[in-house]
Amino acid sequence: SMLAKCGAERRYSAGGSVAWCTMPNSVSVERLDEELRRAGVSGLVIRGEPGFPLIGKPVGRGFLDRVVKAIDPNGRFPPLMRPVTI
Repeated sequence: SMLAKCGAERRYSAGGSVAWCTMPNSVSVERLDEELRRAGVSGLVIRGEPGFPLIGKPVGRGFLDRVVKAIDPNGRFPPLMRPVTI
């Protein structure tokens, strides 16, 4: 699997639809992001290198945009996702 190729230790939950992973320091968040995008799945970085916490396949932004607007109306927190380019 893609996670095995990256050397991830993993545990699955929610009927196999969620994977909790620890990655070796030799694997960058950028590489994991690329691999998740290729696999068509998304991820959330909980700890590790600073940067965008949402990685992998982009998810719908409608709900996220509404939550961010309610929690951070003045835009003081760093963005959760990379900017969308059209």
